[in-house]
Amino acid sequence: MPRKAARYRADPCPQNGSDPIPQGTDDNDYLRNSLISHFKGADACYTILVQLKQNDSMSVEDSRDEWNSPWVPIATLTMDKGVQNLAPTPDTTDSRNIACDTLSFSPWHSLPEHKPLGAMNRLRKVIYEQISKLRHDMNKEVRREPAA
Repeated sequence: MPRKAARYRADPCPQNGSDPIPQGTDDNDYLRNSLISHFKGADACYTILVQLKQNDSMSVEDSRDEWNSPWVPIATLTMDKGVQNLAPTPDTTDSRNIACDTLSFSPWHSLPEHKPLGAMNRLRKVIYEQISKLRHDMNKEVRREPAA
């Protein structure tokens, strides 16, 4: 099968409901508390969709270019409320929390054939790296890249 460029997105499933972001909260653990609250009563799910580049008129370099191919659902990602084990307060000695604090997300943490394409993604790579370094410095955390 020939390689094709694709855009992807994750859409929340309707059954997730909504949880508006509070304005002016002083809760430094807002996201943790929101996740704990959500998983007490419900699973969470996302529909994963892709949009394939169909022809050469669909640019990966110009992010203003609207692709006209359909978004196709390819998977549903479900997080079962019964297997979530979120501590009510961060345990700084827990190996999972340590791993979470020291890792950074980047779409560039992928297989070479899945690398992000286009000028905007090349710019994102630099920005993600700098933000990760800044966050780790501010939190006095050791920055580690995932194992290859």
